[in-house]
Amino acid sequence: MLGGPVFVDYYPDGSFTQIVAGRERLFIARGEGPVAQQVGRIVFVVAADGSETVPFVAGQWDLDITPELCAYLS
Repeated sequence: MLGGPVFVDYYPDGSFTQIVAGRERLFIARGEGPVAQQVGRIVFVVAADGSETVPFVAGQWDLDITPELCAYLS
């Protein structure tokens, strides 16, 4: 479940652009503050061949939050 709106534009060649805004994930550890977060606005562009780029990021977007969460939990 996302905490903000997600906009997706699909193009005839099979590519698409996805914009995520708001708070998607925010993990806060007691006494430490944010451990991993995906907060703000991010734009993903996926080409027809499946390759992905991120041309715009505002806020804090830990794209892979697993390392931060595992480090905290261990």
